[in-house]
Amino acid sequence: MSDFLQRLREQIRPQHDAIEALPLSLRLGEGTIPRSDYRRLLGQLLYIHQKLESALNLHKDQLPAYEPSMQRTEHLMRDLAHWGGRPDDPPRPATAVLLQRIDEWSAAQPWALLGALYILEGSRMGSRWIAVRLAKGYDLPVAAGVGIDYHIDQMNERPQLWQQFRQRLLQGDFTANQQDQIVSAAVETINRIYELYQDLSQGLKS
Repeated sequence: MSDFLQRLREQIRPQHDAIEALPLSLRLGEGTIPRSDYRRLLGQLLYIHQKLESALNLHKDQLPAYEPSMQRTEHLMRDLAHWGGRPDDPPRPATAVLLQRIDEWSAAQPWALLGALYILEGSRMGSRWIAVRLAKGYDLPVAAGVGIDYHIDQMNERPQLWQQFRQRLLQGDFTANQQDQIVSAAVETINRIYELYQDLSQGLKS
């Protein structure tokens, strides 16, 4: 493992572990999150994916580590439609801050967008497990079109695709300063996601 990938992994680990310990994550992992709370989470994730994917597509020629097949906005929209439509809430404070930072990265240092993408792509590894637990909790098949598309997208290929993405990051012609900015963006992204999950945990229905 290169120093670059090692730094990415080590820098985000504390917040990754902290997110997994929050009530929202625990209820997701148990498959017991109320559907209204699950829809609320999907709505916030939709804001984030729409903003990030728009920025990534704008700079895709400069970001060979990114591929359009990584986009998940359509999956989120299908899931939201299944559970009742558009997001319940406007962007929460942590979401709004992250949306602003994505705009700033896009304008000044587009390679930093890969740090945010690293966090969201990495979350897919846990999504494979969440999909199974949600399907069981909601008495659904583990299949497309039943409200869990976000989690089952590329489910079987995920370990291989994750390694391919990491390899493309390694092959990117990034300066030391650009690598620092990618790591910094990854840390900021996971910090904002932690704040979002903490916020949503406080209003979690019993």
